[in-house]
Amino acid sequence: MFFRPLTPNFDAALRDVTSKDENFRLRAAHGLAAVPEGREEEARAGLEALAKDRLGPIRAAAFEGLALVGVPAFVREGLSDEHAEVRQSAARALYALSEGKRPDVLSELAASDDFVLRFQAADLWRQEESVDAKALLKLLRDEDGRVRAAAADGLALAHHETAGEKDAIVTGLKKALTDGNEEVANAAAIALSYFGNNAGEVRLIRGLSHPLLAIEAAEALGRVASDRGKAALYDRGSKFFGSLLVRAACGRALVQLGDARGDEPLNAALKAWRADGRDYAIAAAGEYQRVALLPALARLCERLRGADPRLLAETLASIAEVEPGAASALERLKQKGYAV
Repeated sequence: MFFRPLTPNFDAALRDVTSKDENFRLRAAHGLAAVPEGREEEARAGLEALAKDRLGPIRAAAFEGLALVGVPAFVREGLSDEHAEVRQSAARALYALSEGKRPDVLSELAASDDFVLRFQAADLWRQEESVDAKALLKLLRDEDGRVRAAAADGLALAHHETAGEKDAIVTGLKKALTDGNEEVANAAAIALSYFGNNAGEVRLIRGLSHPLLAIEAAEALGRVASDRGKAALYDRGSKFFGSLLVRAACGRALVQLGDARGDEPLNAALKAWRADGRDYAIAAAGEYQRVALLPALARLCERLRGADPRLLAETLASIAEVEPGAASALERLKQKGYAV
């Protein structure tokens, strides 16, 4: 049985590589990932030894460390490990170590017979400056729902592609809206919003009531909502007992759409006793220079109530560009001695 190990210092980690205690070996795998300058070779040797450990979780942790100091040829061995978590860690390590060749690595992983590696390809493409839309569209038709969902997420980043490619992506994402897997369909609806397409609006509106999807759904609606979507955002943002963070997200979405009703839920988040959602509302107020929210922001200058003073200062400075009265609130924040 593994316990959550405390990370040892580097020398202790080297010592524990050969420990008979599995917990100490796991701890060593985590400890060797924090490599002091000049000791990379020692770390690599220790991690390579742990990457051959008899226990999968230890091998997986070792490959995570090898993402920093490993050799691609060795890391590749982990791609065929019997343990799925090890293959996942090895794939991410290989990607990290293949600077300059990462698109080729992702294409290789995407073509694998192993769904774990295909999933990693779809997921890791989101870290690239540009995605391979054709490869992701193929993964959007993958037999595994997790791969399809990750592919839809990745395609959201392809909204800068050429018109012809955009058309193909939008067509593929629209088909994914009818996917029997809810995660895939939700990801497709969100991705479509980045292309200015609201074909998934009904699904996004439903998502406002989902505790794990609500914020993403609100932000997606902020890009494409029709009057129906705006009404749903206002209704969700007005729920007194709802999550303040979700209410703030609904308010920001409305403001983004040019609907002044968004000030109401943002104001509620700024003035609430609980701090969850406060910084989100502060950021939205600055992003869209919401003068109507200045009184609530000024009150926070007297008592932060969990607000980030630097973020509050940035917001007040932004609003001061259109409303000079915000400058006095900013000055008061500085007088209170907050680090801004």
